Amino acid sequence: MHPYLAEIEKAINQIYQALDFYNQLLDDLEPPVMVATISEGQNLDSLTNQWIQDNSEKIRENIEKERKCFSHVSSKYILCGSLLQIAYMGIKLYGSQHQIPEQFLDVKPKTKESKKVFERFCYGREIRCVPIGLVVYAGRNQYNHYDSTKLSPANSKVFDMLSRKHGLPHCEKIIDPSFDLSNKSLQIYTSNIIAIMKWQNNMIFFEDINHLLNEVV
Repeated sequence: MHPYLAEIEKAINQIYQALDFYNQLLDDLEPPVMVATISEGQNLDSLTNQWIQDNSEKIRENIEKERKCFSHVSSKYILCGSLLQIAYMGIKLYGSQHQIPEQFLDVKPKTKESKKVFERFCYGREIRCVPIGLVVYAGRNQYNHYDSTKLSPANSKVFDMLSRKHGLPHCEKIIDPSFDLSNKSLQIYTSNIIAIMKWQNNMIFFEDINHLLNEVV
């Protein structure tokens, strides 16, 4: 394990313990589902009303669980943002510089120092045609500057590719709302970024970051 990760391993694991708590709240949601066979002459409304009456306690319990779960959404955003910050700082401090992918040459940072930092993130397994290092780069920057009116072209390009390169057949024009920066229902994308990188599992987090930090060019 890279010394950077070894030094903060305990803190990272504590973040994952907290995330497990919030994820468990979601797993505990078991909304009752109405399953019925309607015979000719039966009234759907009366069947539905009867089902609601018979399952009122389960429905009420599930609504309370949903309220409890969604009241913790901000906490989950912060925890996921913390993982992105840890990954970002590790790559920035200890990562090697790499060639900027062709699809990002038109949005590379203008200043020499910013370009140097950007090049450290141009590496790793690809997620929707984007190196995972750049997914970390853009995810962390969006979280840290979510109240800004506009992200830099490089950050916006990452999110644009994540939203469009979903690989669904015959759906090229469909935009994934989970990474669409114009999606008015989302302000912070950290949990979606963590999910698409499969970092809900701390073993994958450590494996990816360790690989990024130990790479020698």
